[in-house]
Amino acid sequence: MDNSKKSYAFKTVSKIISFFVLLVLLLEFICNGLTATKLADYPSRNEFFQMVNAEENNTIDIVFIGDSTVMKSIVPMQIWNEVQVTSILMSYSVMQPSEGYFDLEKVFNTQKPKYVFVDTSFLVQEKDMQYSKFYLDKAKSCVDYLSYELEGMLNKYFPVMKYKSSWRNRGIKEWISIHPNSINSIFKGYKYVNDIVPLDKNTLTRDNAEIDYLYCGDKYYHKLKKLCEKNGSELVLITVPHIKSWSKAKHKKIIEMIGSDEVKYIDFDLSISELIKDFDWNTDSEDGGSHLNYYGAKKTTSAIEKYLVDELRLKPTPLTKEQKDKWNNDAKIFYTYIEENA
Repeated sequence: MDNSKKSYAFKTVSKIISFFVLLVLLLEFICNGLTATKLADYPSRNEFFQMVNAEENNTIDIVFIGDSTVMKSIVPMQIWNEVQVTSILMSYSVMQPSEGYFDLEKVFNTQKPKYVFVDTSFLVQEKDMQYSKFYLDKAKSCVDYLSYELEGMLNKYFPVMKYKSSWRNRGIKEWISIHPNSINSIFKGYKYVNDIVPLDKNTLTRDNAEIDYLYCGDKYYHKLKKLCEKNGSELVLITVPHIKSWSKAKHKKIIEMIGSDEVKYIDFDLSISELIKDFDWNTDSEDGGSHLNYYGAKKTTSAIEKYLVDELRLKPTPLTKEQKDKWNNDAKIFYTYIEENA
């Protein structure tokens, strides 16, 4: 190869390398610009890992995973205040199964929780389409799973894909302001709401649900279980109260999904009168049965605490004095916020 060809090849390779370096730097800038400059009320997709990074390594005993039903049903500061166990919620609105898996992978980089509680809502869904031929159903199932996997990997390595909703209403000032890597949150993932909307029983369809048996939630259940085992955590399945969208059919699907696995499962929704004796859908929901308000969340959290102590025999999280002081101070600020916004 003569010198001119060598020079051309070198320039071409240099251009390609420069392009990808600039692309990575651009993506890094965009991802940083789409994260939060402060946690307003609760961590969302954009702010969750800023919250996790604010917690010292290996100080979280429980991670709760699920969609918006979890976000509004479990109060980590209450769990700390009453049984001295640390917890966080990894909960997003309309959480996808792949998000639960890939984001938990990242949580395990800094935390080694004893238990990972996975809410069943995002693992099972109702059937919304009918197919005349079974092989088309199988093809749809395969395509859906591959789509979730691809989306999950893109979100993992290029968070800008996941945070794309944050492009809205983003001014120049927000782009150039400081975006800290860690932001302490007194809510630990919980979304406080005190609105009261009584249940309208005429809208219930819980016993008429037709389950989509080809939905890929069962695949991610097994992936989550293996991921927990690999990292020394125990997976526990739960269903928090959401009477408008849960059903006996969905409960049955979860039981089938578990199969012969030795996995604990507690359904707070279908067993609500037994497990949360003072619960009242007329006072404890913010929207008539889909999500809980703070009053319902307190009662559900108390029931979870009872399960942690009586069934799992969980002891208080071993923390240093400084770490306990931080959690106690967060709890103090949290309950001051609750009093001021009641």
